[in-house]
Formats: sequence, structure tokens, C-alpha cells
Amino acid sequence: MAVPEGLVFAGAVVGLVGGLIGAAAGGIVVARDIRAAGRMAQMRREAARLNYGGMTVNERLAIAGVMDAWDSAIEAGDRQGAIEILSPLGLSALTATVDGTLANPEKYGFRRPPAQS
Repeated sequence: MAVPEGLVFAGAVVGLVGGLIGAAAGGIVVARDIRAAGRMAQMRREAARLNYGGMTVNERLAIAGVMDAWDSAIEAGDRQGAIEILSPLGLSALTATVDGTLANPEKYGFRRPPAQS
């Protein structure tokens, strides 16, 4: 049985459109990841040019726009993530700040992170 030309064309168009939609959806995820990486790089450049001298840790976090990221890292007990967030902010006692906050999060208004296995 022969397939009408119009039906073959319609099937090709549907396949092409489906492929484009799938590629676009994958591209959106990649673009979002690229934007997030770009934002972190921009934050590091801005932090490098700012003088944070005389500011508290909270002031530095607010000015850099990373307060929510810091809060999330502490609440998750993510020591390395917290260090990475603070590192561009010019703290002399970087690891002591992170370790002190993680050791007693309630003192700083955080919930204790879940126990890690």
C-alpha cells in the first residue's frame, strides 16, 4: 500500500517539530546553568574590586548578594559551600567563621543541619 505524499510530509514535520522542542528544552536547562555560572563569576569579580574592610560578615554577604546562598549552605551543613561563598569576601578568619557557625548554628539563628553519615 502506498502512503500519500501529504501524509509523509506531515509525519516529517511532526518529527522535526518534536526534535526542535526537545532540543529547546535541553537548551533551556543548559542556558540556566550557564547563567548561574556567569552570575557566580560576576560576583567574584565584583567582590575582588570592593573593599569590604570594616564590614561585618552579614554586611559583606548582603553587599555581595549571597546571603540566601550562605543561609542555605549553613542550614545544609555544607562546609565547603560556605567557604566558597565567603572566600571572595576578604575575611581573614574564613574557616574559623564557617566552622564556628556550623558548630553552633542556633547561636546565629540557624537550625542545626541534619546529621551527615
